[in-house]
Amino acid sequence: MAMYAEVRRMKMRDGLSISEIARRTSLSRNTIKAWMKGACEAHSNGLIDADVTVQCCWDADRLDRWRVGVRPRADYLCTDEAKRIASGGVD
Repeated sequence: MAMYAEVRRMKMRDGLSISEIARRTSLSRNTIKAWMKGACEAHSNGLIDADVTVQCCWDADRLDRWRVGVRPRADYLCTDEAKRIASGGVD
């Protein structure tokens, strides 16, 4: 499980390519692709991740839906701050 979280951080926070992550971790590119696909599906289905870095990334993405006229649903957000912003509590 720790390797899964590390791979997600490398991809989402550090912006590394799948090939670079594979080189650094000795995992196959197919394994990394499958893990990333699973993370994207969870994100799209409104699931909440335990990793605070992933939570912030997902919340930032969901809060950005306002740019296309879609109000984000607070129950799909992970952090209290994002829920406050979505509920209209922006200062």
